[in-house]
Amino acid sequence: MIKKIRTFTITCIMCCLLIGCEENAYFPLTQGLQKSFTISIEFENEPPVYYRIFSTFLKKVKITNEISTEKEMISVTPMLREDASVFYYYEDKNNVKRIAYQPLGKDQIVYEEEPRYIIKYPVKKGAMWKNPSKTYLLLKHYPYYNKRITVPFKVNAIIEDVNATVKVPAGIFKNCIKIKSSGETTFIGERGIGDVKVQVENVDWFAPEIGLIKTTRTETTSTDLYGKNILIKELESYKIPILSLIHISEPTRRYAI
Repeated sequence: MIKKIRTFTITCIMCCLLIGCEENAYFPLTQGLQKSFTISIEFENEPPVYYRIFSTFLKKVKITNEISTEKEMISVTPMLREDASVFYYYEDKNNVKRIAYQPLGKDQIVYEEEPRYIIKYPVKKGAMWKNPSKTYLLLKHYPYYNKRITVPFKVNAIIEDVNATVKVPAGIFKNCIKIKSSGETTFIGERGIGDVKVQVENVDWFAPEIGLIKTTRTETTSTDLYGKNILIKELESYKIPILSLIHISEPTRRYAI
């Protein structure tokens, strides 16, 4: 009897895994999925910065879709971040996108002015779409502090590879997809230098059943004052709650550091 139960349980798990692999294998919204990343930022004119970030996917909740004209109720997956803020992701047959976020200490959900697509279906080499973005590696220098320069602009995203092998601290991952996003914008520089042109290139790698495992981002300016700044984000560790494919209670905030 016990053997039969084990066989049935394993079969259920494998079926769930196979179903999940059909489309959303590359950004699974799995309740209880925990991930830790290392971050390094190399600034042109500042000392490098190193730190870690953490995230945990929580149980699905229903919210009003303020982006749509119908204002219908939809099921979204919250992702709890290391600073206790929350991102909300929505998946349908066409894509996975981030539609809202909840800042630390705020009860109200803030909706994106337009959705930020993570992946569009079907997943195939050469697929393209546009996304909103903003600069965040550039610093404006003041006498006693530096202020981050955030300029909104649009990027063009394209799936460049669907069979990449990627090595990160958490291991070697095969059959990954590679998405490159690129765009440019301008901002008014300090010290009377006028308009500064910025070229941005962002590359994300997603592994089956794990999701995002690596990001590289380069923001290159037209002046030595701001120079070229590079961010590297790599998966350090992760935990997949296999039992959550059948049933798992809502994780608590102790999962995020």
